[in-house]
Amino acid sequence: MAGILLFGFGVQWYLVAIIAAVCVALLYFPDRFYTFGVLAIAAGWFCASVHASASLPASMHGSNVKLSAKVLRIVPSGDYSRLLVAADTIGGVGLDSPVRIWISLLCHADEAGIGSRVHAEGYLRDAAKFDGLPYETDYAAFAAVDRVSAIMTAGSDGFCVVTPGSGIGERLRQYRNNLADAIYLSGLSERTADFVVATVCGDDNNLSPDVRETFRTLGLAHLLALSGFHVALFAGLASLLLYPLRLWRRYARWRHVAILAAVWFYVLVSGMPASAVRAALMLSIVLGGKMMQRQGVGFNTLAAAALVMLVWNPGLLYSPGFQLSFTAVAGLMAFAEQLNPFSRRRRYPHLLMSIITVPVAAVLGTAVVSAMYFHSFPLLFLPANAVITLISSLIIGGGAVLSLIAVCGGSCGILVWTLDGLYSFAYRFCRMLTGLPHTEITGIYPTIVTALLLAMAIILVAVALNRRRHLPWIMAAICVLLSLGAQRVFAEKNPYGELYIPSHSAETRVIMRQGEAAMLYCEGSAPATHATLSACSRRYETWLRMRRCHGNFSLCDSVDMRADGFGRNGSLLHAGPYTLWIAKDADDIIPLQADYVVVGTNKNLNIAELVHKMSPRCVILTSGLSKKRRRRYETDCRKAGVAVHNAADSTFSLQW
Repeated sequence: MAGILLFGFGVQWYLVAIIAAVCVALLYFPDRFYTFGVLAIAAGWFCASVHASASLPASMHGSNVKLSAKVLRIVPSGDYSRLLVAADTIGGVGLDSPVRIWISLLCHADEAGIGSRVHAEGYLRDAAKFDGLPYETDYAAFAAVDRVSAIMTAGSDGFCVVTPGSGIGERLRQYRNNLADAIYLSGLSERTADFVVATVCGDDNNLSPDVRETFRTLGLAHLLALSGFHVALFAGLASLLLYPLRLWRRYARWRHVAILAAVWFYVLVSGMPASAVRAALMLSIVLGGKMMQRQGVGFNTLAAAALVMLVWNPGLLYSPGFQLSFTAVAGLMAFAEQLNPFSRRRRYPHLLMSIITVPVAAVLGTAVVSAMYFHSFPLLFLPANAVITLISSLIIGGGAVLSLIAVCGGSCGILVWTLDGLYSFAYRFCRMLTGLPHTEITGIYPTIVTALLLAMAIILVAVALNRRRHLPWIMAAICVLLSLGAQRVFAEKNPYGELYIPSHSAETRVIMRQGEAAMLYCEGSAPATHATLSACSRRYETWLRMRRCHGNFSLCDSVDMRADGFGRNGSLLHAGPYTLWIAKDADDIIPLQADYVVVGTNKNLNIAELVHKMSPRCVILTSGLSKKRRRRYETDCRKAGVAVHNAADSTFSLQW
């Protein structure tokens, strides 16, 4: 892991080679622990470099281009789809090796399949370069997971499917879709069917936002995504169906092979999420040890699963699913047994107490990672997990049986009625809990230093519980106190007002905030503006919450932050002490005073006349301009003695 992080930080190969050579020389000394540790770091760097994504020429970024590519993955989401493609031709130029690109398609890619050949045209930007608003999701980390080099935004008119999908990936996707269709046609209510499809097939796109928010608030979000919990249930169901093989001693061991084959087929059909792959790998190691009559060690099994996954794809280290899955299992191994006051010999008291200790252990393991990603802490996770986990087990198991019956063309009215009743009770119980006061602590935004100190404190608590020593308790308390101090020192102070022109937008977009009001200005038609308004509210949700803005963005129509229309000539934006003129027409420039001039059109502007009439501090060139015109405007601004900011390369920001 350290080697992968070093590669991500840009450490060069020759430094790693020198360190590895020194370690090889030190192998002749008796103590080789540190030597092998550093060699492992070098191996991690090497794996990350081998799997690194191919880079695109800088000339292709920040502009509208055409590409031809093969579809590797399809992720439907709401009113749009995301396609992971391997492009071999960009801008009419063939590439030496295919480059992975995420295409955000502003429509459903119904005709596309895995293995399809597609043509797309849209705005292309570098995935590794991130320059956005504070607390905005850094998609560069997510791009590293899929080895993506660039991200494209394309519309339905700029996308076409040339050849249909083919291959094993497309067949598995069709199996998943057929299974989901069978569940929807089985007679289940819509809400229950959405939950069963999400937990059995791994397709959670149809879950309603209130269900997601309810489960997240209660610390039950892991039930909505395929994880070790679901894999364990499926493995238990497969073990039950294959139980007769256990009575046949000659072939008893082959029962484990059949279980693993069924589990891996389930993981492949469900799309191979990181948590499910981790569970399948650990199950393979455990059952393989049983077949060879070997006893496994929990942390060694977990480390082996992590090693296999990171060698296969080092970018998984940056995946939230990977981090949450492994920290949750590590928390269970470190705390679950130690917090339980009853030994395993007292079977029933130990089992009852585990209803409390297991959720506490999982929450302790994932506390820091959850705070970094979700910025909240559930307070009612104990009663929610005690009740909903058991009911979810019945729903998922029953849903798997019902899906098999439905695929075979049968029906079971009693099972459908039971699943509807169980889900209805579970949902009403969750809504009742979320209706109580103080269900969660929100607004948790730890800094990197705070997160590291809290993680060290949790590790020290685990050491103290397992070693029965007092010193780790004292050190853990010191780490907690230091983390509180670090949070006060390093936490960012909210300014009263802010203005941003994002660099990753293909259109002229201005985001403003003053106090607790957040406004959006966006060029385009009314439907496009409202769609952009909704998309921005989702994209900058964390920033809005951190700035204590109530609700979502609204269009510029207030007194302090408004857009005064001047017909087709342009718009004047008032943001705190600043005024911005957003130019629209190249023919007529209105003589007025503006602090900043935003140029977001490909029409020919007379920069000298514009500067003379408006006397701006700075001219801002947005991504809506072609590269050729942007370079010419930059030259004209420098000749006129006016500062220029290229918003296509970096986000423009103001604070007051």
